[in-house]
Amino acid sequence: MTGGTIEVLNAGRDGYQTDQEILFYETEGRLLRSDLVILAFFPANDVMNLLVHDTPTGSGWARKPRFILDPSGRPILRLPADAPTRAATPAGPAPNEEMFASDPARAMLYRASALYRLYVRARENWAAHCTLPEAREVYRRSDTGNTEEAWRLARALFARVAAQTDSDGAKLAVVLIPEELQMSGPIGWAWAFDVCGLSSTQWSPDVPIAKFAAMCGELELRCLDLTPRMRSEGGRLFLRDGHLAPSGHEVVSPCCATG
Repeated sequence: MTGGTIEVLNAGRDGYQTDQEILFYETEGRLLRSDLVILAFFPANDVMNLLVHDTPTGSGWARKPRFILDPSGRPILRLPADAPTRAATPAGPAPNEEMFASDPARAMLYRASALYRLYVRARENWAAHCTLPEAREVYRRSDTGNTEEAWRLARALFARVAAQTDSDGAKLAVVLIPEELQMSGPIGWAWAFDVCGLSSTQWSPDVPIAKFAAMCGELELRCLDLTPRMRSEGGRLFLRDGHLAPSGHEVVSPCCATG
């Protein structure tokens, strides 16, 4: 579009899951009468977290509403109790020589080698991404009862918001944002999964991408998978907390505008 004015409203919220985002659209977003609604989808936690009443925040866990499916497959809203159920997970200590107090050889290597210190820090950083194993179920090559239920619920919610945006006269676009774990090549994936205690023969970072594509095809949604573009870009696209860095936003924004 040239010569016109585009107004963009960023309705993203820290810790929101797909169910909360759809509830926002139903209660507030649709009142804006948008021409285009972009729903960001982050499979690393937006799938399995559909099954719980908790959502992570900067200070711990907060309660959130969630949906369940009725016998016909229609999503039904369920509201939680007010009190949060989980405490914040304290950050672990930074890597240091004391980690190897019982292994003098590794302690000496840690003191002498900058490369080994970099390896240890990288491994500890990946280990920090393994604190929510239930969310990582989305990478299983074979569905469990929970993953199957979560994807069925995701599909029902996408169908729901697609019908609503269509009724409102708006176009819906769903954008898949991968996590840093999915950016590496096969060697990097195998290493990262090993750090998390997972077998690369049973888990794959491409599983949610394939399921997302299948869901988009079944529902005839306008979908954009940012994974290929971000993998081809290389470089540091994420912050240490797993969110996109400014460099990541510079890659993602043009894709969303032209995709």
